[in-house]
Amino acid sequence: MPQYKLIYFDLYGRAETARILFHLAGVPYEDVRYNFYTEWAEKKSESRWGVLPELEVDGKKLAQSAAINQYLAKQF
Repeated sequence: MPQYKLIYFDLYGRAETARILFHLAGVPYEDVRYNFYTEWAEKKSESRWGVLPELEVDGKKLAQSAAINQYLAKQF
């Protein structure tokens, strides 16, 4: 089974649909949440295009919430 890591800010927003998809499918994932004011400035360079959310699947990053949701819906 693939290892999933969902990366977003510590709030509801664009990643919430992906979180719901994981919950409904019963698939475990790592939910990484950054604080926008204290952590995001130093972590921004690690993101694919400097934006969140990101989904990491076995070390490969997928960006953009619509693409993430479509990928997860097809997987589950």
